[in-house]
Amino acid sequence: MRSFSGLLLLLVCIGLVVLAVMNPQPDDFQQFVDEQLEARLQTEVRKRAGGDSALGGLIAGTGAGIASRYVDRATSRDNYVVASTYTVDLDGANASELEWKFLGVAGRFVPLETPKLSSKSDSDP
Repeated sequence: MRSFSGLLLLLVCIGLVVLAVMNPQPDDFQQFVDEQLEARLQTEVRKRAGGDSALGGLIAGTGAGIASRYVDRATSRDNYVVASTYTVDLDGANASELEWKFLGVAGRFVPLETPKLSSKSDSDP
């Protein structure tokens, strides 16, 4: 029984070390944001333009690059050694309407909170 608990403790320690080594850094989050923004913009361009186009891809790539620079300035990181949380706050510290929160763990990012953006109806100005 004693060797089982020792083995279990060793496995937990190894797991924690692996998670600490794979804890995503701010550069990893920036790359994740760039990829997400570009994919979202390409989807919107395709939807509005009615298909794929080289110009649409260029616009999406350029727009994502510009937007990601702004997002980088609006991002804060809380590091917990084995994982990190990243908060993107586009409307400043006094409001939380445009705030996204992501968990970074084992080289991946998982959305924790997203803003509830209301879409305008056709009758709204």
